[in-house]
Amino acid sequence: MLVLSGNEQKILLLSYDYPPMRGGISTYAGELAQAFYNPAQPNLLVIAPGSGENDQIPTKRIALPLGSWLSPLVFAWHLSIAQKSAPGSIVFCTNWYPAGVAAWMVQWFSKKSPYFVAVHGAEIMEKKGPLGWIKKQLRRRVLAAAAGAFPVSRFTASRLR
Repeated sequence: MLVLSGNEQKILLLSYDYPPMRGGISTYAGELAQAFYNPAQPNLLVIAPGSGENDQIPTKRIALPLGSWLSPLVFAWHLSIAQKSAPGSIVFCTNWYPAGVAAWMVQWFSKKSPYFVAVHGAEIMEKKGPLGWIKKQLRRRVLAAAAGAFPVSRFTASRLR
C-alpha cells in the first residue's frame, strides 16, 4: 500500500485495461490500484472502461468507443471532471495511449495536476508508415510532458533511451 504523507493527495488512476478484463496491463493496473488504495483514508479513484459490478476500490466506469481515436477525448473529459472534485490530485496512467494522451491533453489545456505514465514494450515498438510516425511523435510529446515515465521491464527501459 502506498501511503502519502501529510494531507493525502488523491490519486487518479487512468486505465484502458482494468479488471475484470484479462491481460497483462489489466493485471498490472489492478495490482497497482490495490497498492495505491488506502481504505482508512480513501485516496484513489480509478477511471476505466467497462463494467465492474464487484469493484472493491472506488472506480468510475466509463463508456469508451473501443478501438477509436476518440478514446483519449472521452478519457480527458472524465479526467477533467474528476480533477475538479480533487484539486491537486496526481494522475497515473497505466499506458501511454489512450490514458497518457488524455492526461497530456488535460494538462496542456488546464495546466492541472502532474501525470505519470507506465510504459509497456509493445506500446513503443516502431510501427511502419505514416500512422506509425504520427503515433511516435505523439508518444514522444506525451512522455516528454509527463512528470515521470515508468518502464515495466528492462527491455522497455532500454527502448525508451
